[in-house]
Amino acid sequence: MEEDFNSVTCPYPVDLVFLLDSSESWRTSGFEDAKTFIQNVLNYFTLGENDTRVGVVTYSNLDAQITRVKLNENYTRVELLTEIRNLPYDRGHTFTGLGLDHVRNNSFLEVNGRRKDTLDFLIVITDDESEDNVTGPAQLVRQMGITVFVVAVGEENDISQATLESIAGDPDRVFRLTDYDFLVDGIHPDFIRKAICNASNLCDPFPCHANATCRLLGRTYTCSCNIGFVGNGFTCTVVHCPVLTAPANGTITPTNRRQYQDQVTFTCNSGYNLVGQTMLTCLVNGSWSASPPTCNHCAN
Repeated sequence: MEEDFNSVTCPYPVDLVFLLDSSESWRTSGFEDAKTFIQNVLNYFTLGENDTRVGVVTYSNLDAQITRVKLNENYTRVELLTEIRNLPYDRGHTFTGLGLDHVRNNSFLEVNGRRKDTLDFLIVITDDESEDNVTGPAQLVRQMGITVFVVAVGEENDISQATLESIAGDPDRVFRLTDYDFLVDGIHPDFIRKAICNASNLCDPFPCHANATCRLLGRTYTCSCNIGFVGNGFTCTVVHCPVLTAPANGTITPTNRRQYQDQVTFTCNSGYNLVGQTMLTCLVNGSWSASPPTCNHCAN
């Protein structure tokens, strides 16, 4: 059954910045469609200071790279969508490389809301070939640990596939739409926002051991063995405590238990008193909860 994207939200908080081409090639109607596209993507994310934070940058001419929304501004959905609806259309030329530089030098800074323990995503939205070089600026952005997606409207003669892939760094993160209407239909925004969410869930295909959990450590994911297991996350073995033997003049049951959380019980033979704990538990640190008891002869 096809998933209803409008009934769910992406469960992974991210720092998400949109770099929106504001050049003449869009025309007014196309630019409005691009703004609607951004809003449709954001409808899939839970927004907030401790959830997904959003930034928006527009770019066009040489001196027209402008931060419209910082990651630490407009946390509520109403505030953010209002800002997006009110984005001005600058017109002018297309300098995507300068836009990428602006994002790197401004948007993804901690002072402007970038978090240390959250994955970072940049969504570049354009419909025209850049008039400046994009390869170097895009590489610098990705070297910061930022995952880049490109949403391009147009045919190959409008904006080349090579340009798009040099920005994203991966053809799987390039989405080419051949018509502006695809920005606002019921299929393409859903497909793209789902792809962004999937990219933020690196644990899904992550090869952790069955007894390990994938966790976010800084801006990368790592496997950590679950409680009671030891290893590197890719190989996890259960914790074992030292072998116990029955005390003189006593018994231990069961006789073969020594894994994490296993319990054993001691009893003494008739005529002997148990000194110590009757039941011991194997702890997470590989030691028993107490020293083994002894069985002392009863005094007459």
